[in-house]
Amino acid sequence: MEVCRPGGVDLSDLGLAFLADRLAADPELQRRFRRLQRLDESLAEAFRDVPVPEGLADRIVAQLSAQPTGSAVPRVEATTDRASVAPRLGSPAQSRAVSRRWLATGGLAFAAAAALLLAVALQAIRAAKPLDGAVLAEGAIELFCGGPAERGYALNELSPPENYPFSSDVRRSFEITWRWERGFFGRIAVAYDLAGPAGERGTLYVFIGNAVNVPDQPPLQPFVTRGASAWVWQTDQLVYVLVVEGGPRAREGFLVTPREPLT
Repeated sequence: MEVCRPGGVDLSDLGLAFLADRLAADPELQRRFRRLQRLDESLAEAFRDVPVPEGLADRIVAQLSAQPTGSAVPRVEATTDRASVAPRLGSPAQSRAVSRRWLATGGLAFAAAAALLLAVALQAIRAAKPLDGAVLAEGAIELFCGGPAERGYALNELSPPENYPFSSDVRRSFEITWRWERGFFGRIAVAYDLAGPAGERGTLYVFIGNAVNVPDQPPLQPFVTRGASAWVWQTDQLVYVLVVEGGPRAREGFLVTPREPLT
């Protein structure tokens, strides 16, 4: 359970079918699994909120370029008597097994930390560059029409992250689920999957960043292609992209109609 990524997508792997069966048959195990998933999401969210030092990506690349290409490993002299260690670890075979496990664990931890550091740096570089509203709309429709998304969480099952809030410009339909969307123009977004009044499908993508050529509320005319419509707008540091099945009239079932000013 601890190696499953948040979102439950790993449970569809045939190698974890035994775990999916156990979870379906054991409510207590389900609760433990959901707690682990929430913990992973909280840790990932905390890492995303850490400010990235200026110039970090350039320093990482420079440091990697400066590393020697040889495969030599520094020699470490043993200063501990093996005989005194063997009784505590067990047989020599057990000692070697423990050493291998520590080596594998340490190597994986170092690789994961390096990958995380590089991912954070690249995320900051991408986030610093604003995206054009028309590009966002067209790309979001491509993503929306690309196939079924992974199952999300119902709002009463797991609350979405507070810094990716649902938009007050979008109607709260009877069926709303949310999920992480990690491939949204190289950014991390939250996708709210919606069901319209007539059963039509929609998704509201929310990410932290900046967009150009977009209003501060849903525009009257959407971007339309492939039988879907997209509205893009920005509120403070949040960019919203709503994609809905159908033409411009689909806005009536998903977007809050702006009120006329009082005279």
